[in-house]
Amino acid sequence: MEDIITVIVPVYKVEDYLDRCVKSIVSQTYKNLDIILVDDGSPDGSPQICDFWAEKDQRIRVIHKANGGVSSARNAGLNAAIGKYVGFVDGDDCVLPDMFEKLVNAVQNDGTQLAACGYTLAENKFIPSEDKVISAAQALEDMFNIKEHPEFEGFVWNKLYLLDDVKKYGVQFSEELSMCEDTLFNFEYLSHISDVSLVKLCGYDYTYRQDSVMRLKPVENDFKMIGLIDYFLENIAESRTKDYVVRWAYKYWIKAADDYIVYKKGKEFSLKAIDRIKKYKSFILNDSYFTRVEKLFAVLLCNFKFIYKTYKKFKYFG
Repeated sequence: MEDIITVIVPVYKVEDYLDRCVKSIVSQTYKNLDIILVDDGSPDGSPQICDFWAEKDQRIRVIHKANGGVSSARNAGLNAAIGKYVGFVDGDDCVLPDMFEKLVNAVQNDGTQLAACGYTLAENKFIPSEDKVISAAQALEDMFNIKEHPEFEGFVWNKLYLLDDVKKYGVQFSEELSMCEDTLFNFEYLSHISDVSLVKLCGYDYTYRQDSVMRLKPVENDFKMIGLIDYFLENIAESRTKDYVVRWAYKYWIKAADDYIVYKKGKEFSLKAIDRIKKYKSFILNDSYFTRVEKLFAVLLCNFKFIYKTYKKFKYFG
């Protein structure tokens, strides 16, 4: 008897995509699935589509709940999960037929606690170069080293986890975040495991939508990212990994600084972001990863803020 994989699907305003998504899951070559569709108080026809699929396939369960965001929906799914393994699929995306079979085979054959495969995003494919096992520490570094390892970015939907480890270590999605909540989930999970399987497979098809939650609240998201980045930097021991976090964080610090400088929103967080850039200015200026423009912005923000403000306002409003 195959071990059960629980597949959790947060559902909110995805009625145009949900049928395709669920079809791709129920058609998996790995059949022993526990599929949980979490209706997060969706105001469109998504709840009815969920119920239709639950009647059609006995492997599907539906949770109807008040709207709380994607993290709340995923947590509700985790609390109800019964599988040995757990994976996540967003309601507007779809998975290739053998994705879960390949992921579970990797975990079982390699004796690892996490498997990750490649994905398609905006017609670009990001795929591991080969099937291999890496340490959790290396995976953590790769997660922030997006330039060289985009295939292991902080998404949860191209990965498979051991449910016992998720519950044992109390790994949950932060309901305070609507951006990079999956990066935090992976950060916490990787902190407790030893090895990760990479699978040379493009198994997940991500749908890029301009109306997604992450893109609807850019200013609010930028504010919350300041604290999240601080948490990462405070809880990483390896200096090399910290370097990658700073590189990853720079764009969020700049965005948060610009929120106030350009739009007059969030002065407190803008100042915090500038403080972080000041703290790491020497690293930014001496690291070849950063472009000349990025280095110039760091200098202007730290030492010539008026010039930086003038340039930004001219760029956006001139």
